[in-house]
Amino acid sequence: MTTVASQVSSSCAPSEYPSSEYKKIRVIGSGTTAHVWEATHPFHGTVAVKQFEQRFKFHAPTELGLLSRVQGHPNFPKLFDFWEDHKGSYIAMELMKGDLLSEIENQMTIEEVLKASLDILQALKHLHSIGLVHFDLKPENICIGHDGVFKIVDMGSAYTKEDMNESFQTNINSGKLYLTTVNYRPPEAFVEVEGCKRVHDEKTDIWSFGCIFYEMLSGGQLFEQCSDSSTCEENEQEIDEGLLMMESMKELYHSPIPKMLLENSLVKRSDSRLSASDLILRFLSLSTESPTELPTD
Repeated sequence: MTTVASQVSSSCAPSEYPSSEYKKIRVIGSGTTAHVWEATHPFHGTVAVKQFEQRFKFHAPTELGLLSRVQGHPNFPKLFDFWEDHKGSYIAMELMKGDLLSEIENQMTIEEVLKASLDILQALKHLHSIGLVHFDLKPENICIGHDGVFKIVDMGSAYTKEDMNESFQTNINSGKLYLTTVNYRPPEAFVEVEGCKRVHDEKTDIWSFGCIFYEMLSGGQLFEQCSDSSTCEENEQEIDEGLLMMESMKELYHSPIPKMLLENSLVKRSDSRLSASDLILRFLSLSTESPTELPTD
């Protein structure tokens, strides 16, 4: 299998910087395989350092490889350094100001929602154009930088186009492999949608984007009751009920942009979802027709 890890550029090989050059300030996040701390460096300044514990250090090259491929794009964090020692592997990257989940909890204005949406779509457009699919898009994996730009982070779940072969598709359809957190997982991950080939690709990210967009608008998850412990049929029913709720909600917005994004991302047939590129084109076209709706920095 051609994994992202195998595509790490030579410029991102482990550096000679010892951990001592990074002065820890505080822990700002933790997960199963790694934790993140804020640190300072004499050259890079204040950064975020993601530390993978020794037993999980094999995850680091995967994330590093993807980050190295998206460098230079404004909707992904800047990569500064990578090193290893006896305690594990470390990736130093741009420090974020906050995350999208916190923004949602604090209630976002429609202008803020549209700004975040355009940033996320720009990130997805770039990812998909270089043959990558995120496969775990959710508010916790989207942050806002000190430059005010929303960026996709935590990309260890990404797959290349080459990865998404017949064996990959079969493993998902049989339940041997799970992609995307269940509340942001598309219908084709649970059941076969009538008249549509059961394929898992970049349209998975588009469905997840739609779920996030709804959440930014409403403050709550559209498919909150979906669960890994539920049957596929139960999750499909939850999706159907959520889509009915979405249909009634979109009529509350006078702006054509929310309606357009909801209608073209949260579609049961994956082949009927628009690409990130097409969603951006329609977004900007509608913004031109209604200039007051175009997000400003």
